[in-house]
Amino acid sequence: MRNTPDSTPLAIDCLRAGSDIWSGERLRHLADRPLRNRALAGIEERRRHLASLPPLTLHPSYAGVNDHAGQAFVTPGTISLPRRYGRLLYSIAAEVRPRLTLEAGAGLGISGMYLAAAAALTRTGRFLSFEIGDYFRLAEESIRMILPGARVIPGDFGDFPRHLEPEARVDLCFLDSRHDFDTVVRDYKSLLGWLAPRAVVLVDDVMSTPGSRRAWEHVLARDDFPFAALIQGRIGFLAR
Repeated sequence: MRNTPDSTPLAIDCLRAGSDIWSGERLRHLADRPLRNRALAGIEERRRHLASLPPLTLHPSYAGVNDHAGQAFVTPGTISLPRRYGRLLYSIAAEVRPRLTLEAGAGLGISGMYLAAAAALTRTGRFLSFEIGDYFRLAEESIRMILPGARVIPGDFGDFPRHLEPEARVDLCFLDSRHDFDTVVRDYKSLLGWLAPRAVVLVDDVMSTPGSRRAWEHVLARDDFPFAALIQGRIGFLAR
């Protein structure tokens, strides 16, 4: 998707406002507030390094369902989350202070670095991501620069329960893997029984394909969360 200049405020459309702790105004504040964390400079340095790498092989299961579908290769620059959205992830996650964060689709670890920086604020925060592409090792290397105990599992997000204790509860989850209807809905539904009482779920690229758009509409129609918003026509935000 085309990047919006960082100087332009992100558009926030509040779609449901029944939460007692979340509101459009609170989300607006998180999108606009200045961020102070030395880890953010390290993320930008890592981004520059990754952008210098040669093209990477795109996993064949992405064919037909993601922005780069049909291409055999993608560049590190094109699959990494743009800076302004990464900073938004950090701002939201820093507000949530998650004890357990999950991510579907690690990519090269840039989005995970922002989330891990927030998890590190708790001193005991755990981060677990999943990536089916061969570049999962690069992702883990990136994220562990911020949170040494973070893990990137080389596999499908649908297997995440195998890597959690039965009593585990997810405070924050970022869904950003295959953008087709079945995958988005499957990943979303599989999360529901694992979520903490005040959990936040973020879904990337909800308007990037017909399937992802239909999945987002399906999720909203379920009414599982009292607060829902769409950020810059790209990131779906769900909270209790």
